[in-house]
Formats: sequence, structure tokens, C-alpha cells
Amino acid sequence: AADLALLKIERRADGGALPGDFRLPTIALGSSNKVALGETLTILGYPGLGGATITLVKGTVSGFETDASGPWIKTDAEINPGNSGGPAVNALGEQVGIASAVVSSNDLQKAPGKLGLVRPLTTAKALIERARQEAGE
Repeated sequence: AADLALLKIERRADGGALPGDFRLPTIALGSSNKVALGETLTILGYPGLGGATITLVKGTVSGFETDASGPWIKTDAEINPGNSGGPAVNALGEQVGIASAVVSSNDLQKAPGKLGLVRPLTTAKALIERARQEAGE
């Protein structure tokens, strides 16, 4: 319902074991509870229109919303297929959310424009904690 997933990497793409020193790059986690109206968010991802390179877009937090699937941070940042699922980063370089969806005037039949939706990191943190408990960590 939250449109989030966790991945556990256990093997290489060819099925071989991961090296003992295997590490992935990480990003500092911030608090989505501290995100404020008017704050700038940076969205990173690989949208199809960006080709094979990572893209970076910036937008302003324009509001907050909660629906049946949970809370959202609204932004005017350009979110498209490909960078959805990418990190939403605050000015301190901390991930505060996950770019998840875009709603356009075509979807709403209302005012023109598009609205990006970011899932707050607090929602993902709860999912991560549940996965750790189920894994016995």
C-alpha cells in the first residue's frame, strides 16, 4: 500500500557469492518529520528521458497530505518514471523521502500542472525495522 520495497542482495548477478568486503554506497538518513513548507528537495534517479545517466532535479516542498496509503510530501520537483523510487534529499544531503509518484492535471481534471509526491522516510524506516525484526536482527 505504501509503494515501497526492500531489497536484500545475497548474490552477484551471475549467481556467485558476494565478496567478503562487499559494500554499497550509502546516504545519510534525515528526519522527514523536519521537512518544512518551502524547503528545497533534490530528487535523484534514472528516468527514461535522462538516458543511461543519473539525473538530478530540484523542487520546493509545496505541502503535505495523507491518504489511505499513508503520508506524502508534495513538491513541484519533476518526478517521472525512472526517478520514482529515487532518494529525496534535503539541503544537508540527508535522504528524507522516496520520490514515488506524480499527479498531473490530466489525472485530477483540476488546475493545470503536475504535483510530485514523495513518501516520507519515516514510512520506509518502519518497513526497514519490521524487516530486521522478521530477519532476527
